[in-house]
Amino acid sequence: MKIYSAISLIVCLLLFSCTEEQGQEPLLEGPEKAPKTADSSLYISTDGQGASLSLSSREGELKAAPDWGAKSLRSYHKGSSFRYLGRMSKAESLIRLEGVDHREPWLEVEAADGYKGWLFGGSLSFDSLPSEDLQRLWLDRRLYFFFGDELAAEVKQYQREAAEIQSLPAFRMLYKKGENLELALEERVNEALALSSADSLANFFWLQHVLPGYLVYLPAPKTEYQLYRDYRFWGKLAEQTADSLDDQLVELFYAAYPLDSLGYSLGSWSIALLEENREYSLLGRGQHLALFERLDALYQSDLNLDQALDPFKQKLLDDIFLTEHYWLSREEVLAELQAILAADFSCLQKSEKVELSARKAMLAQGQAEFGGLEKLE
Repeated sequence: MKIYSAISLIVCLLLFSCTEEQGQEPLLEGPEKAPKTADSSLYISTDGQGASLSLSSREGELKAAPDWGAKSLRSYHKGSSFRYLGRMSKAESLIRLEGVDHREPWLEVEAADGYKGWLFGGSLSFDSLPSEDLQRLWLDRRLYFFFGDELAAEVKQYQREAAEIQSLPAFRMLYKKGENLELALEERVNEALALSSADSLANFFWLQHVLPGYLVYLPAPKTEYQLYRDYRFWGKLAEQTADSLDDQLVELFYAAYPLDSLGYSLGSWSIALLEENREYSLLGRGQHLALFERLDALYQSDLNLDQALDPFKQKLLDDIFLTEHYWLSREEVLAELQAILAADFSCLQKSEKVELSARKAMLAQGQAEFGGLEKLE
C-alpha cells in the first residue's frame, strides 16, 4: 500500500511538470534582444552633437556617470574646452556655484585631451548659439530656474515675437519689450553677482543666447553686468518690414556706435585714452550736431519710440554739460555748440536749450580743458 502511494505521487508530479512546460511560451529564434543597461536609463540623446563648450566655473570634475557620487576622471580649470557628445542626463542636480544656485542636467563631453565623461551643466557655457534641443532642454531650464516663471515666460514670448517681425508696429513693440527685459534681467543678475567672490564671479554670459538683440558684458571693474543692444540684429529685423522708420532708427545707432554697432556708453561723440585713463568729448567735430539732426527727425516722425530715444538724447547732452576735457580747440567746440542752438531742435526742451546756452557761456570763459589733440601731438 505504501509502495502504491509512492508510485502514485511520482506519477502526479511528472504529469504536473509536463503540463507546466506545455503552458510556457516558446523561445523566439534569432539573436537575443540587448538588455536595457543602467546607463541608458539615465540620459537622453539630443541634437547639437559636436557643439563647442567651455568651462565657466572655476573648476570642473569630469565624472564617469551623471552623478556627483560617480568616479572622478579628471579635473579641469575655467576656460577649458569640450565637445558635446549628444547625450544629456534625465535627472538634474542642485548645487551652488559662484554664489548662484543651479539645478541642471549633466552633459556628456569630450575634453581637448581626449578624456570623455560627464560634466554638470551649470558649470558649462556654449561658445556659439546652441541647438534647438539644447536650448529647450538645457538653457530654458536654467532660464526658468533662475529668473522664475513670470520673467522667463516674458523672455520666451520675446523670442517668439523676434522670430516673426514683419511690420513696424511689431518692431516697435519688440523694441520696447527689449528695453524692459534689459532692465529686469540686469537687476536680477547683478543681485546674484554681489554674492560672488572677487576671484570667482558668477557667469551670466549665457544670457546672450536667450535674449536675441543683446550682448552681455562685464566691464571693469567687474562689479555689474550690462546688456548692450546689438544693432546689427535690429538692422536685420528692420529689413524685414516695409517701413523705413525702423531703418532710420538703426542708422542713427550705426552712426552713434560705428565701431561694432553695440549700444555701450562710449559713442562716436567721445574718445577715451587708456594711457591717461581719461575721456574726451569730440564736440567741435560736428558729430553731436549730426546725431541731433537724425534724432530730431525720429522724434517728429510716426516711429513712436520717444521714450526709448530719451536715454540716447541724454547721453549727448551729458557729454556737453558734464565733460571737463575736450579733444578740439575752444573755438571749434563753441562753433558746434552755437550750431546746435541755432538749429532749434524740437526734441530739445526749453530747459535743455537754456542749459546749453549757459554751458556755452561757461566754455567761452575757458571753464574746461581744450585741445587734447594738440597736447597729444
